[in-house]
Amino acid sequence: MYDIPNADAYGVVLINAKGEVLLREPSGHFGGYVWTFAKGRPDPGETPAKTAIREAFEETGYHVELLDVIPEAFPGTTTSSAFFLAGPIGKQGKPTNETSATRWVGFDEAADLISQTRSKTGRDRDLAILRAARDVLERLAWDRRPATCKEDWETKPFPRKRTEVALDLSFDEAAMARVRKGFLPTVMEEKWFAWFEEPVLHLHRSWTGVSIYQVRFEKSANGWRAVSAKVNRNPEQYSETDDEADQRQIADLIGGLLVNGPTGPRTDPFAEMLIQASQPNYLGSPSVVFGLIQRVMEAAVAYFKGETNFNAVWDLIWNMAQEIASGDDYVRMSGWHTPQCLGQALVRFMGVRPEEIFADDLDYFVSEALMALFLKARDLLNDFADDPVAQWNPHALEQLNQLHYWAVQVFLGTNELEHSSLTLAEFRWRPVAVDGR
Repeated sequence: MYDIPNADAYGVVLINAKGEVLLREPSGHFGGYVWTFAKGRPDPGETPAKTAIREAFEETGYHVELLDVIPEAFPGTTTSSAFFLAGPIGKQGKPTNETSATRWVGFDEAADLISQTRSKTGRDRDLAILRAARDVLERLAWDRRPATCKEDWETKPFPRKRTEVALDLSFDEAAMARVRKGFLPTVMEEKWFAWFEEPVLHLHRSWTGVSIYQVRFEKSANGWRAVSAKVNRNPEQYSETDDEADQRQIADLIGGLLVNGPTGPRTDPFAEMLIQASQPNYLGSPSVVFGLIQRVMEAAVAYFKGETNFNAVWDLIWNMAQEIASGDDYVRMSGWHTPQCLGQALVRFMGVRPEEIFADDLDYFVSEALMALFLKARDLLNDFADDPVAQWNPHALEQLNQLHYWAVQVFLGTNELEHSSLTLAEFRWRPVAVDGR
């Protein structure tokens, strides 16, 4: 499968999903090497690929998948070495005592660390290997990219408060290969980090690192099946309590994020962010979303004062939903403004009722959420009118503003940073005490 040059020893240059390279520090700086790569001689009857995979595990603690061949042999003082480009699989185990430490670093820092090796021959050889690995990585096909691993992201452990739900999701070998690749977010709007450790897919919220799902797979006659999932039920980390909602979200995440996710390199995340943010009416801008939500709040006030009617309010909300979900006047966040992301957030936090017929229709989720927001603001105003000591400023404005700011965070997807479990249903008029407090 791999046409690798003949050599005395075989090893790997291990690359992660972030494009970093793994270096190992040999115990006692054996041979004068301070930082180097995993490699070794073949055992009797062992192929170069098996040698490289074994040596990688022994000297780095990682099971690896081979991605490509570095197409040359590198001579040393007494031996020659040939290398595969490889990616990690799952989390790191403990290396043998031949390795005292490992480090994931960028290519430039890797060159600086390798340069500490005292042997000129070894130093020059490893620098040449590093340059050749970088060339192979830059030409690597997208579907051969390294899989994510646990160390690619700052994550939190799975909580003790959990439940288990049954699943019955089938995947062929090609789909399963994409599941194993995981998912590494590159822009703020991508809110999940996924990594696979046989036979479990781990799904974390990217902003907080909180572990939400652990999905277990089994081999089947026609491929693979996701058969069950452990689900986070710690209310301080995750507010969902409906098993069926979690089953739907797991299916959406595996299908949308992994199996049918990106099919080619994404643009540089910082450049993409600047391009989007520089456009007018960008729906990732707090000020833009604030202005949209303000239109709903103003409609509630006008309705309370008798200055408009329900039909006019519904026309406003329907038109706004069209503008936000699919209109030409607004720039949407590609990873966020979808039924699977924003739509499900509106289900969780704003009480939108899922309807199978509208499952792929973001307009539906947005219009239902905006109407729910209008009704909540209307109810607060009616309760304000019934409060004998409440005043418009500060009491009514303060509580309406809190609702307004929270709704903006929900539509931006930032509410979980400050109010991870707060929902629309929890907003109720807080009666003003007789002393005005």
